[in-house]
Amino acid sequence: MATGSIHEIVPPMPGVTLAVPSFTPDGVFVDYLRRIPTTTYELWRIPALGGQQPRRLTADIGSRASGSPDGRQMAYVRAPAPGRSELVITNGDASAKQIVATREAPLSYSNVD
Repeated sequence: MATGSIHEIVPPMPGVTLAVPSFTPDGVFVDYLRRIPTTTYELWRIPALGGQQPRRLTADIGSRASGSPDGRQMAYVRAPAPGRSELVITNGDASAKQIVATREAPLSYSNVD
């Protein structure tokens, strides 16, 4: 931020992993992955300046979500079953999922783990 100050928008939680934070293309929100042990990662969003509760966008995600320049779409990788990975595109709010490509082991798309 231009202010040079540090502001915590998502506090640490015991036993919860937070990973790969990234700004949305418009810079208004921060998307990040959250996982509780023995579950899959979920995609969460919070305003970049905080002040509101985070909102879960989708579950079963395996990579950083990457937004289109206009913020209308995003893409990410997920692993819905052992030995299978999928490249998914959605609307900018993670609605209207479309699987655009699938790989079976030994090939795979890269995941967070």
